[in-house]
Amino acid sequence: MNSGPRGQVWAHVGQPFDRRAYDVVVIGAGMLGAGCAAALREVVPGRSLLLLDEGGLPNEEGATLLGAGVWDAAGLEGHATELAERSRAELQRWLGDALTPRTLLDFGAERTEAAEASAEVLQAFDDMADWVDPEQLPHVTRREVLTYRPGELTLRLGQGAVAAGADLMLNVRAELTPGGVRLHRLSVTNRHEIVVHETHDITVDQVIVAAGAAGPELIESGLGLHTPHGRAYVQRPRLRQPSGPTSPLLRAGNLLLRP
Repeated sequence: MNSGPRGQVWAHVGQPFDRRAYDVVVIGAGMLGAGCAAALREVVPGRSLLLLDEGGLPNEEGATLLGAGVWDAAGLEGHATELAERSRAELQRWLGDALTPRTLLDFGAERTEAAEASAEVLQAFDDMADWVDPEQLPHVTRREVLTYRPGELTLRLGQGAVAAGADLMLNVRAELTPGGVRLHRLSVTNRHEIVVHETHDITVDQVIVAAGAAGPELIESGLGLHTPHGRAYVQRPRLRQPSGPTSPLLRAGNLLLRP
């Protein structure tokens, strides 16, 4: 990371803001936005950068906190394997001990009644994870994967970007304008209503939109530019979904988890 001065953080409207121009603005401080900011501070440390988010780091309502947080390179070939190894190295660099090895038990497509029974037993008794030897189970393959918390990774990426000189503004609603970004700094009333406390216009050379599903609407409504994309949707976790016979098991401590 760049050893220059740390960036500034604006977390609430009580902190005055008077900047008028940036070289780069990244809208969205989720895993991709924070990772982009951290990477840019490494490759172009001389350019001023501002990372924005409407909530916290990461946003409490964003998709990052719903991420799987599992690194698994099984079934990849060629260039995809190289990319997976690069991502593993980056995860290790940022997370260290927070990147945890786990055991994945896959009962596979070919199964017998015995394998079906084994799967049901393992699903029913979580504490058997420390007792069962997967090698003795029929049609079971065992491989190591890595798990992490996406929120923790995002926090460390954002902190790394700030430590390397990027500025960070939270609780701000960004609006694209020709040649810049309009910043609507948000506050909360005593009736728990979110209101715009103040507005600032800044000029920007380059804007990177990492706002997830809100990105196309942000671009189209702000600049009037059509962005080719499919139907937008919000992905939410679906709990208590039934697992099929081919569902893999993820071993995490004393738990055996199905997706």
